[in-house]
Amino acid sequence: MGFFDNPDASKLVQSHISIIKTLEDKEAEKLVLKYREIRRELRDRLDTLPENTFSAQQLRGVLIQVEGALDAMRTGLIKDMGESSSEAAILGSDHLIRETEKFNSIFTGAASNINVNAASVALDTSNFLFNRYESSLTEYSSGIRALMSRNLSQAVIEQAPTSTVVKRMNKFLLGEEWKLTRLARTELHNVYNTAKQKTLFKVAEIEPKIMKTLIHPMDLRTGDDSKQAAKKNLIVPVDKPFKYTFTRKLKSGEIHREERVFMVPPDRPNDRSIMVPYMEDWDSDA
Repeated sequence: MGFFDNPDASKLVQSHISIIKTLEDKEAEKLVLKYREIRRELRDRLDTLPENTFSAQQLRGVLIQVEGALDAMRTGLIKDMGESSSEAAILGSDHLIRETEKFNSIFTGAASNINVNAASVALDTSNFLFNRYESSLTEYSSGIRALMSRNLSQAVIEQAPTSTVVKRMNKFLLGEEWKLTRLARTELHNVYNTAKQKTLFKVAEIEPKIMKTLIHPMDLRTGDDSKQAAKKNLIVPVDKPFKYTFTRKLKSGEIHREERVFMVPPDRPNDRSIMVPYMEDWDSDA
């Protein structure tokens, strides 16, 4: 039975997918709750504005409140993401070691003990990627700030009633929530898989034949690009990127081809695939 069809190997990988998904969903929920708290505080402040035509003077005051609310949100989100990223990195390193040991046992019958310091790799990974998380969250809050500033300036030009402005802002903030959920899931998934990649480099010093491949969760949320990549059973050396061509038909009927190149998932926002170790000795179909 081949590597990709073995039920015991699949069971282990699916359990790891479930564990990291739970962490990502938990972090996304925490970030959204923080976001909603800030949104409510801002809305309560805006509700105290006098009911008249929204003015340039009010605009300046509201922008100051928006700045304060978004800065508070950013600080809280960075702290929460930092804690969860450390957990994701530990999971990634530990899962890669467990997968290597288990696959060796399943496919070769040989017991192996991979002596890699997972905690050290995880710390190195989370430290390495911290600036990226902070940049992503800063970009997110800056984007909201810029859009709100434009919307408020437009309200002054329109001479819109203050009540209308408050409703618009609340609707806008509600519509931005999904972006925060996507950011949390994508960033933590990157931490998880990067920790697996860094651990795999260490394992390769012990198992020189080891390579890497991808496993894609399949359900109603799976994208067409992931389905195409899954059919290819991409297998590459530890130090090489995954490569494939995503082909899709546009509404115009034109066939669009997009080259995808990446060291580890996620290949795009919300990509849920994970990188796992692979050796030809584990695959009777290889």
